[in-house]
Amino acid sequence: VYNGTTGASVTYSDNRIDSDALSVSGTAAFGDKNVGTGKTVSVSGIALSGADAGNYNLQNTTASTVSNITPANLTYTANPANRIYGESNPIFNGTVTGFVNGETLGTATIGSLSFSGLANASSPVGTYAIYGSGLTANNGNYTFVQAPSNSNALTVGAITVVTPPSVLQYVSSDFGGYGRAHSFRLGNIEGSRGDGGPLYIIEGSGINI
Repeated sequence: VYNGTTGASVTYSDNRIDSDALSVSGTAAFGDKNVGTGKTVSVSGIALSGADAGNYNLQNTTASTVSNITPANLTYTANPANRIYGESNPIFNGTVTGFVNGETLGTATIGSLSFSGLANASSPVGTYAIYGSGLTANNGNYTFVQAPSNSNALTVGAITVVTPPSVLQYVSSDFGGYGRAHSFRLGNIEGSRGDGGPLYIIEGSGINI
């Protein structure tokens, strides 16, 4: 896997006697650090060590083989966002993580980082995805993936309706005396009076005559 260096790991083979204490070491490196298949790995400084090393002679101190470097992952992570149903989406943002060997967004990628989602003002209350995009890795050294949390990073909340307290009053220029029936029904903001006089329903404070 890509690690930003040319260093490689190899396994040495030899024809030692099974019980002998012998170690083989050396330095292995790719020709360059970039992702690729069938890349040449050069091994140098091959040496023997161990209690029985003196019983063996090396045929060579260098060697070569081939191996692959596969891309490392970079993760788009969207910052959580919230809005109310019916509103436009806020500006989405987030981060990219996973760079190796001191590399950064500026040194390892090209393009413009952006975050976007499919939800719009008419999307129902719920959670929605925000996904990162816009970047390409230099030399294909990274593969871009989405953080699991991106799938529900946007929360669309319900509209909160605040109803002010109502004061219901009626005023008649001719009250008509006692004993008349008076009634109000609040459900549909309707009212009736037994004397047939005018009825006024007032919300909030004050009196409308």
